Amino acid sequence: MRKIFSGLLMAVGLLGFAVPSYAATFVTGEEVTLPKNEVVVDDVYAFGPSPVIASDIQGDLITAGGNVMITGNVSQDVDAAGGTINILGSVGDDLRVAGGNVTIHGIVNGDLLVAGGMVQLLPGAVIKGSVYGAGGMVTLDGDVEGGIKLFAGTANLNGSVLGPVDVTADEKVNFGKMAKFAQGVTYASPSVSDEQTGASFAAGVQHKQIESREAAREAMKPDWGRMFAAGFMWFLVRTGAMLLAALLALKFMRRGLEDLTIKTSENFGSRLLWGFAVLIAAPIAGIVLFVSVFGSLLGALLFAVYSLLIVVAKIAAGPLVAVLLMKLFKGQKKPALDWVWVLLGVVVYQLLWAIPVIGWFAAALVFLAIFGSIVMEAKERVKI
Repeated sequence: MRKIFSGLLMAVGLLGFAVPSYAATFVTGEEVTLPKNEVVVDDVYAFGPSPVIASDIQGDLITAGGNVMITGNVSQDVDAAGGTINILGSVGDDLRVAGGNVTIHGIVNGDLLVAGGMVQLLPGAVIKGSVYGAGGMVTLDGDVEGGIKLFAGTANLNGSVLGPVDVTADEKVNFGKMAKFAQGVTYASPSVSDEQTGASFAAGVQHKQIESREAAREAMKPDWGRMFAAGFMWFLVRTGAMLLAALLALKFMRRGLEDLTIKTSENFGSRLLWGFAVLIAAPIAGIVLFVSVFGSLLGALLFAVYSLLIVVAKIAAGPLVAVLLMKLFKGQKKPALDWVWVLLGVVVYQLLWAIPVIGWFAAALVFLAIFGSIVMEAKERVKI
C-alpha cells in the first residue's frame, strides 16, 4: 500500500512538469543557480545536478536534480523531484515534492503532497492546507492547519494539527510531547503508540491493529517441509500414472513400442529435430487455420491431434530411456523391453524433470526425440 501510494504521489507531483504554452524562464546546465536578492517575474523551470534557487519567484517553480536547495520564496506552486531536497523558503500555493530525503522548513500556503525515503517537516514550518504523504520515516514537527493522510514505515508526529489525522505505519507511530490534535486521530500500526506526556488529543485517538512487516515476512516464508512433501507426492502420482500407461503399452503394443523406441535411439538427432520443428510449427499452423474463414474446424482438429501426440510422447519417453539404458549397460543393439527396465526408464525420466537445468535439458531432449519419432511414424502411416 505504501509503495503504491508513493508512486501515485510522485506521478501527481511530476504532472506539474508539463510545460505550458506561455513564456517561462528555463535554467539548465552543470551549475544551476538563481542568486539571492533577485526577483524572477515568471514561471521557472530549473534542472541540473544541484539546483540552488535563492531568488524570489513570482510564478510557479518546477525543478529537479540530485540535490535541490530552495531558499527563495515562490508565489505560486512548487514541484520538485530529486535525491535530496531542502525547501527553506515559503510557497504561495501547493507544494508537490518527491525525493530520497525531503526537508521542509518554511510556510506552504496550500497543500503538501510528499513522497520520500525520509521526510521531515521541521519545527517552525507551517502547512496552511493538508498533508498527503508517504515515506520510509516521516517526521512532522511543524504545524498543519488542515488534515493529515499519511502512509509510512515510521511516523513521528510532534506538531499542531487542526484537521483530522489518518496515519498508517508498517512499524510504529510516535506522538511527541508537543503534539496537539484538534480533531480525531486514527492510526494503524502493529503496536499501540507510547503517547508521550504533553500530547493533546481534543477529539480522542483510535488505534487499528495491523500486522508488522516482520510478521508479514515471516508469514510469507515458504514452508519447505510442506513444499517438499507436496512435490514428492506429485512426483509419485505423476510417475505412477506414466508407469501404468507405459506398462499397458508394453503389454498390449509391445512390438510397436519396441520398434518406436529402437528407431528413435538409432536416429536420435534427426528425430529430435523433427520433434522440435513440429512442436513449434503445429500451434502456429493451428492459429492460422483458426483465423481463416473455412479453417477453424481444421485448426481444432490439428490441436486435438497435436495434444494427443504430446500425451503419447510423454508415455513413450520412459520406455525410450529404458532402451538407451539397456544399450549403455547391456550392450544390446536391439534390446527387448521388459517391465523391470520400463519401470527404471520411467523413474529415471521423471527424476530428470526434478533436476534443475541439466536434468530439464536432458529430459527435454528425450521428449523431443520420441515426439519427433511419433510424428514421423504417423506421417508414414497416413502417407503425408
